[in-house]
Amino acid sequence: MPKLLVIIAAGLLLAGCGSKKNAPAKVTEDERALSNERKVNGKKRTRKFQEKRQVEQLDRLCADIDCSDEIRTELRTLIESSYVTRPRRGELRDRGSHREARSALADAFASDTFAAPQLEAFHTAVRPDGEVVAKRDETMLPGLITFHGKLEPKQREAVALLTEARGLSWLTSARPPARKGQLGTGPAGAQRRAKRTAKRLCEAMTCVPEQETTVAAVLGKLDMRRAEAPAVARTALAAAVRTDVLSQDAVTAFFAASVKQTLARASRNDAVWLALHAMLDSEQREALSENIAERGLQALGGGGRVRHAGPLGRGR
Repeated sequence: MPKLLVIIAAGLLLAGCGSKKNAPAKVTEDERALSNERKVNGKKRTRKFQEKRQVEQLDRLCADIDCSDEIRTELRTLIESSYVTRPRRGELRDRGSHREARSALADAFASDTFAAPQLEAFHTAVRPDGEVVAKRDETMLPGLITFHGKLEPKQREAVALLTEARGLSWLTSARPPARKGQLGTGPAGAQRRAKRTAKRLCEAMTCVPEQETTVAAVLGKLDMRRAEAPAVARTALAAAVRTDVLSQDAVTAFFAASVKQTLARASRNDAVWLALHAMLDSEQREALSENIAERGLQALGGGGRVRHAGPLGRGR
């Protein structure tokens, strides 16, 4: 009996050691402080980069419309307000609902019955709320009308041409116009991006010979262009810009059309996702579904960063 008790005690001791070994590592105060410092430094770098992009954006616009000092000051204020009034992600979406939507989409993709209604349900769950986006854009309205009132006819014409081509993205986006070729929006860029993404997907799901080429051909049909307001809305706003007094109704109508376009663009690539699903076997679908649960449709079409796991990572 004593020998049996010794064996049981030894077993419990070893089990306890194993559980401690497998327990997640605790974050020390030094590690947490280092993590917080990195976050602060990252935000500082982001602000500096954003300020640099805003200056570049201001220089491009002033070169297009021949700014005076007064107009440059007004334009700088308007650009800054377009950044400040943008809501954070948390204001546009609930992270819990997004996580559930990605999980449901992953389960659907892993099954044999993946279909358009499941994609539409995902888009509905994760798209930004139209009222919030509209409210954000309308906060720019007073500054935009003030800026327009200080333009001369020649400058209004230059702004109208920008508006016809890009809507108001010349104001709200610090990025230069999309480039063609390479990894831009042209056919060459689309094919290069598709090959790069297909290679990454095949590494994750172990493609059979020559399947990577087929996957690349399907992904080459993805529409990666930035969403622009409809041409009719851009033309109408440009006509309003050419007048002596910019109509508030014209700007509001443009914002409404832009929001409608934003909410509708999510499903434009659904046929590509369905075609990709159809060419994969069950094991490949299961492998990709794990990434979908983490990153949504970004896991299939490229873009976005993989979240880091671990005590200081974001995990799932």
